[in-house]
Amino acid sequence: MERIPVIIGKISKYQRKYIDEALSEIGLMGAQGIILAKIKIYGTMTPKEIAKMGIVEKSAVAKVLKKLYELGYVDKVSSELDGRSYKVKLTSKGEEVAQIVKDLVIELEKKYKTILSENTLKELEELERFLI
Repeated sequence: MERIPVIIGKISKYQRKYIDEALSEIGLMGAQGIILAKIKIYGTMTPKEIAKMGIVEKSAVAKVLKKLYELGYVDKVSSELDGRSYKVKLTSKGEEVAQIVKDLVIELEKKYKTILSENTLKELEELERFLI
């Protein structure tokens, strides 16, 4: 029974390493790229929304976003209701990296589909729904 969490952990670690290696050429880490990809999907996001996704520790979100801002991958959009809060959106440079990450994830999925049966894929999707 305890094998399932170990296997899921190994898959997660492999994916992170795979994306880390691809993004290291442009000086980013996998988690930063995944955050950019999520912002692309949702348009704009608050730091709190990003933290809820669990990509990086809650305490690290502000630091990661600051770095992405300094590197020109995201812009900050101040809240009209509360000047202290903000959302982030992608710059064109951020859009490019988000697309690279999307392509990497598609590539990984294709690799998984070559070794996993259709039934196993459905079971993994069911597991994902259970975990959410």
